[in-house]
Amino acid sequence: MHAVRATILASLLTLVMATAPSCVLVAERGGAVELTLSLDAMGGTSVDGHPVSIVAADLAVQDARLVPCERRASLIEAALIGRAHALHPDRSGNGLAAPTTLPLEDAASIGVLHPERGAYCGLELVLAPQDALDGWTLRADGVAQGAPFEARGYAMRVWRLPLDAPLVLSDDTPGAALTLHLDPADAISQVAVDAPADAIGLELLLALESGARAFR
Repeated sequence: MHAVRATILASLLTLVMATAPSCVLVAERGGAVELTLSLDAMGGTSVDGHPVSIVAADLAVQDARLVPCERRASLIEAALIGRAHALHPDRSGNGLAAPTTLPLEDAASIGVLHPERGAYCGLELVLAPQDALDGWTLRADGVAQGAPFEARGYAMRVWRLPLDAPLVLSDDTPGAALTLHLDPADAISQVAVDAPADAIGLELLLALESGARAFR
């Protein structure tokens, strides 16, 4: 009798599993947002009347995520007390497929984000040391008054940048383009380049952050 009951229960279980909906295993794919880097010219600038220029620079990007508009208050807070106030980025949307190293000489693609459908008002960019840069977050080489200098920044930073206008992803508009804009020449003009390489690197990283913009 017990064997018969076991056989009946096994048959019923098999039937339920075969007829149960499988949608729980399927996740709706989010929108596609192409994130690119644009730069002002790397040309020289001057500090106290002396020529200063960046010859080459690389930035280590660990991750990038869009900030939903309901978190607008956190963007305002970050702008008031420092964009890197929080070192834990939002996890509501998919980020970069893998960390990347951005050369700051030319415009480049940072990657494609796949956030859920919704309205987004900001961009969080996570910068962290990478082996590709020998453990640095920022590596730059430049020339000041004819003499070379190095900048090596190793701090982890999370940039929280408000967008110039909300980015809305929907069934009708599943994709969009977003640009991160940096101005290395303006940033180096704010830095004292007669300091140790790690001090220059940190100041340059902060100056790049203060001038960073994200727009559609």
